Parts: sequence; C-alpha cells; structure tokens
Amino acid sequence: MIKHPKHIVVIGASAGGLNALMEMVANLKSGLNVAYCIVLHLSRTGIGDFVVRRLKEVSAIPCKLVVNGGALEANYIYIARPNQHMW
Repeated sequence: MIKHPKHIVVIGASAGGLNALMEMVANLKSGLNVAYCIVLHLSRTGIGDFVVRRLKEVSAIPCKLVVNGGALEANYIYIARPNQHMW
C-alpha cells in the first residue's frame, strides 16, 4: 500500500553541491511522513545512478531515481534523472 506523504521537501543544488547534499541527507530523520525530492544540476549524460549510490551510503532514508509516472511515497528520497522532469 502506498503511503502518501504529508509533506514534500524539494531541494536543488548545482553540480558542485553533491558534498553538501550528502551532509544534509546524512542528518535527515526517517519516519517523518515526508518525501524528499532532490534536483541536482547534471549534464545530459548525467550520473544519476552515481548520486543515488553516494546518498545511500550516508542516508537512513531509502534513495532512488524518479520513475516517470511512479507514485510519490513518504519516507523516500527521490533523485531527478538528468535532463528530465521529476513527474
């Protein structure tokens, strides 16, 4: 069953913002009924999978790339795919 979030937090960063994102994500608490959406300015050939792997290393909240048409669930961190809209 999909648990829709009570709150949505959207975070944007430039290509050089990965370290800052990792520090922030490491301090996010799970179980807050929030969906986090992160848009990182990347090239078209982007490194979306790399970003997800790096954030998973430090996060207590599951991280995944956005799937077009997929449901937005609470207690996940969604990463935008390079050169695509989130939904």
